[in-house]
Amino acid sequence: MKILKNIVTFLKREKLLTILLVFYFIIVMLSKGDVLNLKKYVDWKSISMIISLLLVSRGMELSGAFARVSERLLSLSKNSCKRLLILIIFTSAISAMVLMNDASLFVYVPIILIVSKISSISVPIFITIVSISANIGSALTPIGNPQNIIIWQHYSVGFISFIKAIIPFFIISILLLLAYSLFLIRKEKGSLIIAKPPKIILNKELFISSLLLLIADIILEEKGFHYFPLFLTIVVFALIRREVVLGADYALIMIFILMFADFRGLSRVMALHNMIPHISSKISILYWGVLLSQVMSNVPATIFLIDNVTNWKVLAIAVNLGGVGLIIGSLANIIAIRLGKIKIKEFHKYSLPYFLMLLIIFTLIFLH
Repeated sequence: MKILKNIVTFLKREKLLTILLVFYFIIVMLSKGDVLNLKKYVDWKSISMIISLLLVSRGMELSGAFARVSERLLSLSKNSCKRLLILIIFTSAISAMVLMNDASLFVYVPIILIVSKISSISVPIFITIVSISANIGSALTPIGNPQNIIIWQHYSVGFISFIKAIIPFFIISILLLLAYSLFLIRKEKGSLIIAKPPKIILNKELFISSLLLLIADIILEEKGFHYFPLFLTIVVFALIRREVVLGADYALIMIFILMFADFRGLSRVMALHNMIPHISSKISILYWGVLLSQVMSNVPATIFLIDNVTNWKVLAIAVNLGGVGLIIGSLANIIAIRLGKIKIKEFHKYSLPYFLMLLIIFTLIFLH
């Protein structure tokens, strides 16, 4: 009875996980049990890499490295909330171009939380903005996020050609984000720092180990050793800092697994019923990509549309734009609110106005 009570309490606390779990059972019935085959629907290679990055991020956080970076950002901000926000927008966007949006958030969300303990910043605003900036920054390169990798490989686009095609989207989006962010904190006045920063002690062994693991994980993944990075990461942390492994966010891992199963399963069911149309005009590609991203996340939306769309440039813009609206639009958004411990409604309060403004801009562009 106690176990059942604990499960109910857990599901009430983890609302997103509960919703995805219910949706999973619905998709299982619609697919006549086919989605029960998780090996077929869940990208376990991606799950393995995500867990590795979560552990490495946790290791860096415990080492005190994020605290040191937050201290440096505060120093560069010169006690200005606006300057700090601008620094975070550009550094997180640039990081996401190379590290991917998910990995970038593993770094910057903990930094924001550390800064919030000694400053007057609004955590929901900063967490939402850094999530958007990571999504926008990752849109610029073929390796910035999973949907770009899929498009890049499927359409055999050149690396530089891809970047050239997305530059206009990136510039418009980042400038709009900058203006929108400054508007959100326009009433912020006075001193940014409200408390004396605590003395920061860097655990060099843990930091160097975490950094080397990050580099090793990326290299091993690129060489095709998809599951070895996770094995290596767990073994190393179990030996030098066991709490990194024991304190992992296992609920978040379950959320990722269910998202793959739910939305790949939905794509499969709809394909079987010939519900995926052939789309040709720019405006129709834009709206199908954006709207499907809001329903099933932008990676499944890309997979859903890729065989029915010939204009890869508009598709790339559509699914990346679709990632900055509702929380479900991008896995990076889920990481942001989970690590930042903010409510979904707080995230949507600041993400949806930006999303609608960006959608209007590109609607006008593609109508001409």
